[in-house]
Amino acid sequence: MPNEQEVERMKSLSKQNEYLIEEEESSYKIESEVEHEWHRSESTMNSPDPRIHEEEYVHANMYKDLDLYLSAKNGDLADFKRIIHRISTGDSEDDLLSRLSLIGNTFLHVAAKHGNQDIVKFIASTKPSLVSVKNICGETVLHLAAKGGHEAMVEALVGILSHNETEKSALLMAENEMGNTALDQALISGWESVASFFIQQDSELSYHLNKHGESALYLAAKAGLVECISSILVQCTDDNRLNLLFKNKSSIQAAIERKDIVVLEAIINAKPRLIQMRDNEGRNPLHFAASLGHLKAAHYLLQIYPFNATRRDKKGKLPIHLAALEGHVDIICALLQDIPEADDLLDKKGSTRMVSGHMEVYKERVNTLLVVATLVATVTFAAGFTMPGGYISSETGTDLGMATMWRDAVFQIFVLCDTIGMYSSILAVTALIWAQLGDTTFVVIALQVAAPLLGVALIMMSMAFTAGVTIILNKLRFASS
Repeated sequence: MPNEQEVERMKSLSKQNEYLIEEEESSYKIESEVEHEWHRSESTMNSPDPRIHEEEYVHANMYKDLDLYLSAKNGDLADFKRIIHRISTGDSEDDLLSRLSLIGNTFLHVAAKHGNQDIVKFIASTKPSLVSVKNICGETVLHLAAKGGHEAMVEALVGILSHNETEKSALLMAENEMGNTALDQALISGWESVASFFIQQDSELSYHLNKHGESALYLAAKAGLVECISSILVQCTDDNRLNLLFKNKSSIQAAIERKDIVVLEAIINAKPRLIQMRDNEGRNPLHFAASLGHLKAAHYLLQIYPFNATRRDKKGKLPIHLAALEGHVDIICALLQDIPEADDLLDKKGSTRMVSGHMEVYKERVNTLLVVATLVATVTFAAGFTMPGGYISSETGTDLGMATMWRDAVFQIFVLCDTIGMYSSILAVTALIWAQLGDTTFVVIALQVAAPLLGVALIMMSMAFTAGVTIILNKLRFASS
């Protein structure tokens, strides 16, 4: 029989074995998880969109320092320093801070992404070289700060490299996978104050084009950031390089696409000569306004520089031809006022069919509405003298010749609706006749005036008919009873 000491020793060994087994299982589980994350991350990195969340896939080096990652994410600087001090026994602080996630993010990226300015300043000051490190999407920490609109963080990061103009310029001009600088990222995200700071740092940023051929000026116009537009144009002192910005994607086109006359005015006021600028297809700003149907922009551009109305693109088309192709008749009417001669409307083939064809369609609409309005006016006029219920014919009565139902509330509704219908239709007829007798530019105006009036006339005529029928039926029922 084993004595008590042997029993205790056996129990102790058994517990140690159980602990070792648990440790081995736990270690195997961790290794399996890490291996699983590696396989998943590799498949994700090979997929079309490699952007993945740090919370899901973390590099093995950063995986074992999950506390440090969470601290960088949550923004507690004291806790971040304490954890670094605790785990930096084997590795130096620089090595710890240089560790990367599977998508190439440093702890500096993580802190910047979540807007933790204190930790960003600490890491950037401790190891300035990390400021220029890019993740798998080509983003530096400055891109992430700009994307999040963290102005103080942006200023601090740029300030860290201010002693070295070469490194500072390289950071400002660094591109992500889409070719966007931090300035571009701020403009895309709509952070005007952050973008304004970048614009003042380096004039070269204003001439930069991303992979889509978009300049900072184009992105500012697209976002409607008026102050940034003015600042960029002040920085663009090289006219030749500025001209190149308008060849592919014009900021004026972006303003017109937004249908924002304020943005368009800001561009022209800052650089008036840009109103004559042409793109690669030879189109001037008025071509854009005519094609997109922006009437306010067309009026503004014609007021500033009416000669663009007779400027042709490389295909020989005038702005009015583009308006005709898109069916913008209001633009056609506005442009006709600045094209005095019919010969000026000829396209490259010597034809005016594009313009005249659309005008003929609208003249046919005028004729159709004129017929309908005339019929409505005739009917309502006749109804005014054929009152439902007839007239008082008693020779002894003081109301001789008056409508028999004039005291009835429904009869009064009939008279009111019939009167409104008649006068509305007469006004519509007048406007449509004016369109036929006047200049072709009045056609659209006449349609805009006549169509609502005719609609009111038709509704009032229908209501008058309903009221009249109601009066007759009530009178018949009264007589039968």
